[in-house]
Amino acid sequence: MRSIDIHAHLTPQCFQREVLNGRTFHGMTSDAGELFNPRNRWTPEVRLGKWTQMGIDVQVIPPPFLLYVRRGAGHNHSDCPRLQQ
Repeated sequence: MRSIDIHAHLTPQCFQREVLNGRTFHGMTSDAGELFNPRNRWTPEVRLGKWTQMGIDVQVIPPPFLLYVRRGAGHNHSDCPRLQQ
């Protein structure tokens, strides 16, 4: 039987490079990418290596939600559809 992980995150490396060097990424800090969680700092190569260890065949990997939200109009989930237009 195949094992599919449907709840995984991969924080883009461009975001990590900026915020971990004390800069912002389009106004966002490391809090937006939840980089306090070590798994959110994994590179794609590390994540792929963990698949075997965890017995995972496929992962669905969306970036953290806040990377899609434009700053300024609000920061809650109800604003998201309006902000994306």
